[in-house]
Amino acid sequence: MTKRGLMNSSFDNNLTEPMKQLVNRVESFTEKPIVFGVEDTLAIPAKVSMARGNKPNHVISIGPQYKHDMDAIQYLVAHECCHILRRFGVEPQERLVIQKTGKMKYIAISEMRDDYLSSPMGAKHINLPDIEIRLMGILANEYESMVRAVFTRTQDLPVEKWICDEYPELLDSQIKVLEEELEMLVEIPIEKRMFRRFFVASKAMDYAFFKVAATWMGLDGDAIIRPFLKYSDVRSKGEELVLITKNNPLGNYEDDIRLVDEWARLLKIRHWFEFVPFSEAADDDAGDLYL
Repeated sequence: MTKRGLMNSSFDNNLTEPMKQLVNRVESFTEKPIVFGVEDTLAIPAKVSMARGNKPNHVISIGPQYKHDMDAIQYLVAHECCHILRRFGVEPQERLVIQKTGKMKYIAISEMRDDYLSSPMGAKHINLPDIEIRLMGILANEYESMVRAVFTRTQDLPVEKWICDEYPELLDSQIKVLEEELEMLVEIPIEKRMFRRFFVASKAMDYAFFKVAATWMGLDGDAIIRPFLKYSDVRSKGEELVLITKNNPLGNYEDDIRLVDEWARLLKIRHWFEFVPFSEAADDDAGDLYL
């Protein structure tokens, strides 16, 4: 990772003029520099970790699969810059992020454990040696994934619309990155997942995100989410999330957090986390956003 002004030349020399102007705008508006780099262990296209407290820089990390794709990088930089502008565009007390307490994690894991053990697969495994111990690691990962998804998917939606409106020249790269992500998401059959209720919730978030975002990109939203249509419970829950999204203004970061709250309530996971001001969040990665 290198600071702005000492950036890796693959970013510094190859960002388009509009993207350089956007980076400068973010740095001027937030009075914080942006650090760019490739994170070789990142399994997703990109993430952003924003400056606060003892973190003096915004950090935009690009996944290794796109480190040589400069067209995709333009889109990913725009995406993460918009996230920074939205959060810093409201007063500090309104820059809310998710925080997870030990009690909340315990409740969530207990709910997922009960869901699994009451399923046909769980009934077969309930008497296996050390089943409880083996479940704990899996459940902890599922919990983190679900909370991260509801925080990130909701905030990605207004960002995608902003890119469509402000940077239409990025449309081809925008579509390419999202279609490649969608391909990975539908590879695992839903029947093979152990925690059906929560897997349905996860896929419903994917369904709503891609259907709404596709329409802004001029694509057929129903065609984009076709891989999910054979699962009636995913489709039903996804359509509810679509309706909630369409009924929210998505004007600023406060609207983003309201959408996080409404999605989480519908999915019955709102008690798995709390909102705290970004500057007060205890976790080092609190407020990080993942594409």
